[in-house]
Amino acid sequence: MGLLDRGLEIKDRDQIRLMRRAGLVVGETLELLRSSVRAGISTGELDAIAEDNIRSSGAVPSFKGYHGFPGSICASVNDEVVHGIPGERVLAEGDVISIDCGAIVEGWHGDAATTVAVGEVPAEVTALSEVTRQAMWRGIAAAPPVGCCVLQTGRVAALEAVGLAAGDLLSALVRPAAERVARLGVARLVAPVAILQVA
Repeated sequence: MGLLDRGLEIKDRDQIRLMRRAGLVVGETLELLRSSVRAGISTGELDAIAEDNIRSSGAVPSFKGYHGFPGSICASVNDEVVHGIPGERVLAEGDVISIDCGAIVEGWHGDAATTVAVGEVPAEVTALSEVTRQAMWRGIAAAPPVGCCVLQTGRVAALEAVGLAAGDLLSALVRPAAERVARLGVARLVAPVAILQVA
């Protein structure tokens, strides 16, 4: 059974364009919210700003109504771990808020989160935030290229099972699909065995 038999769908240019639009709406909304965070604003007011921006961008909030969730964003303050419900809580100097945002554009979802300090926060909070941000980027940088693990594992298994010819056969079977994806401009070949890397 191949990857495509398990429901993996290779996206075409139009689908990728819509996915990107959804992601851009989320990114723009999060930037707007970052600049709106201040002592004295409520998480409900941030939610209203987000919903207005998402809808005026031609998108629909992903979270609103999902299993009854009442907000367009998740707003988790200080020690709230995740998926905080926006409402009457007013932010104070020294708070830290995590804002998760999602938007749908023609059926395609974008979803991202950011953490924002409200005014001045203790040095250890700033340090923790910076260390976790660096850890995220280092983890992303260390991740193998898209498709790498599946293809490398498949080639190793083939080599162990029946020798080099099977590994070459796997390369021959996978390369056309990888080249098609590369032509779409969303990935590029980075090794002779059709290993993909997001461009």
